[in-house]
Amino acid sequence: AFPVPRNVGKFYIYDKQNLRSEILDAPSGAESPRFDYQATTASFAAKEFGAKHLVLGKDARDFDRPVADLRQDAALSNMDKMLIHMENAFKTKATTTGNYPAALTSALANAWDTNVGDPVEDVRAARQACFETCGMRPKAMCMSQECLDSLKNHAGIVDRLKYVGIGAINNADAVVNAIASLFEMEEINISDVVNLTSAEGATDVLAPIWTTDVLVYCKTNAAALKSMGYGRTFIVNQLSTKSINKPELARGALGAEEVETSWEWAQEFLGQDSTGDSICGYLYTGAYT
Repeated sequence: AFPVPRNVGKFYIYDKQNLRSEILDAPSGAESPRFDYQATTASFAAKEFGAKHLVLGKDARDFDRPVADLRQDAALSNMDKMLIHMENAFKTKATTTGNYPAALTSALANAWDTNVGDPVEDVRAARQACFETCGMRPKAMCMSQECLDSLKNHAGIVDRLKYVGIGAINNADAVVNAIASLFEMEEINISDVVNLTSAEGATDVLAPIWTTDVLVYCKTNAAALKSMGYGRTFIVNQLSTKSINKPELARGALGAEEVETSWEWAQEFLGQDSTGDSICGYLYTGAYT
């Protein structure tokens, strides 16, 4: 996340001039050659998002306050809604194949939940494609828990990791880190958020937001303007919660209030080509069946 002071603004998109080999001779008394990025700009427009929860005075009166507080419960419920909404927005943007050049997206011919697939080679090819497009090798991946489970059970992965030693892989984090190291990745981000997709009143149907797609991407932790990376979330206002009295909804003299949570943000690709497509990530579809 990158804080910004207002809901609209511009961010720089830099070319690859810093990667060009130049003659840099600078004899005594002469000026050094001068170089700089060629920058273009793109715009972001943060939107406001909010959710609110009704708290009736009657319910507050009858609630077991030593156990929980209705206002806090309402705020946490709002936050769940807001974070699920943000995750879903990111997933949609990141897994839309039309957001990538043809060279940076493909459907896997052999899914990773079969021993025919070759995850190590697939990730190597994705990293190389990004390197040839933006000049950076991706160091991060994003996938679902189901996809990670496929990798943990893949015969080729198991065969390679057995040489690490059982003692070195003794917990869940160590397993993920071992697979990340095998892929020459610094981290694997697991999206394990679910969405209730059934209509209200119908039988509950839960589905993961992140499904069979895998994103291999260049991640930067720097906040500098000239840093290259996959994308950024521009946040104007952090999550904030307030209570609003709603006497018209009250029953009797006990009152009523709405607990509202809101924020403003926009998600944008940092590394883009001239058409706005992402050049700092590779999208695989159909990673498992």
